[in-house]
Amino acid sequence: MRLQNIKNTAGVFSLLDFSRIATLAESIGLDIDHLDHKDVLNFISEKIMEYVSPEVSGVIIDPDFDFSNLIKKSSSTGLVMSLEKKRDSLDPFGMPTIADGWGIEQIRNNYGLVKLELFYNPQEAEALKKKQFVSEVHDYCKYIGIDFLLELMVYHPGGSKETTKEAMLETQLQAISELSRSCDLIGLELLGDSLSAVTITAALDTPWIYNAREIGYEEFKNNLRICVESGAKGFMTGDPIWFGEDVKKVLSSYQDRDKIEEYIKTDIRDKVIEVNRIASEISSNTES
Repeated sequence: MRLQNIKNTAGVFSLLDFSRIATLAESIGLDIDHLDHKDVLNFISEKIMEYVSPEVSGVIIDPDFDFSNLIKKSSSTGLVMSLEKKRDSLDPFGMPTIADGWGIEQIRNNYGLVKLELFYNPQEAEALKKKQFVSEVHDYCKYIGIDFLLELMVYHPGGSKETTKEAMLETQLQAISELSRSCDLIGLELLGDSLSAVTITAALDTPWIYNAREIGYEEFKNNLRICVESGAKGFMTGDPIWFGEDVKKVLSSYQDRDKIEEYIKTDIRDKVIEVNRIASEISSNTES
């Protein structure tokens, strides 16, 4: 699977991130270890896949995703699969952990692109190990003929005094310089304003997309405009689409599945259509 398989007709990457579905579960009070709650979350995931996947160029899933829901994915929508294992008990700042029986070859066999979430600080003790790991993933992806999306999250150690916005931006730029050549596409947060987004574009030879996490929908739209106008080639998102009190109120109605399905079919789908349109129109105007 190649990058062109997860672009829309405007050449924009519009990726819906089901690997963030745990944040949805948490926001509406679902315990994914509880059988009944897991069934509700699976229903919600299935309906989002069914009604929303036709509106994006690709979906991102992780090894914990119920693969039976892929039957509902639009045939025209590409597939990106997370390499890392996500568990609350794992240290997100540590080395990525791969699930048993899972790996790059399994992703290729499912016709997906590889995605790796990496929390990184150039000064951390494991920085060299992480760089080597990312490089090895990229090399093996090239060897077997699939492309690689790096979801790069920078951080400063807890208690660090260097947590100003300027310091985070500097850390992000340094991380980009160290890791961006070891992937085919890189997902980045917007840590500043339009100038920082332009600076990111200038620092990269690899295409980048805006990674929207832990923010609301209106902020997401504003940031998306900034990023695409500044050179980003699209977005990956989940949280802004299913965060908010209106979403929480409906999706918390566990017993009323008809109501949940209708809300996904209309409101959630409409949000994705809107941000896809925003990114595609800006991209077309920028390149014309």
